[in-house]
Amino acid sequence: MSLLFAFSNVVYLNLLWILFSLLGLGIFGVAPASIAVMKCYSDFSINGDYISVKQFFDFYKQNFKKANKLQIGFTLFIMLLLVSARILVVLMNVTGFIPFLYLFLIIILLILNLISLQTFEWYPAMKGFDRFKLAMFLLFRYPFRYLPVLFTLYFCYGLLSMKATFVLLAGISLPIAFISFLHRQVWAKFQADFPEFGMSK
Repeated sequence: MSLLFAFSNVVYLNLLWILFSLLGLGIFGVAPASIAVMKCYSDFSINGDYISVKQFFDFYKQNFKKANKLQIGFTLFIMLLLVSARILVVLMNVTGFIPFLYLFLIIILLILNLISLQTFEWYPAMKGFDRFKLAMFLLFRYPFRYLPVLFTLYFCYGLLSMKATFVLLAGISLPIAFISFLHRQVWAKFQADFPEFGMSK
């Protein structure tokens, strides 16, 4: 029953993520909905109950403005890199090291994006640029601890390419669960290494 509850909770949170992402017209709903799912996983207990829609909405509303300011910045940079890479590869026929450099930068930005969203759980009042700096520090201080994030993203991409219906079942909430768990391990290490940094709920 415990495993069944855990899986059904993943599906339930995935449906809430889709619903509230659509509530924010997609582009403005993804970041706050993702933070809400992360918060739900941090409070998850195998002997607990499903989070209420109202409580999920409270998490969503609490971080809506700040999360979108942060997400718009990341999205613009990632889109700029994607467009630049396409121009270089398709229109200018550039090959070799440069396309891989762009791919590397895009992957780094995606991971920084995920770390920055996760920090809302511990520092909801932190400013956007400070959040970005903290994400940079965590990534480059503990780079090998974030390698599983890449494998998680690649695995989920493989599942999505095979079964589009996976998105409806657990396509977002499941990878968020794994990534949140991995990031909490990094966060525990960071707190042990830098106890003077403090922690604010």
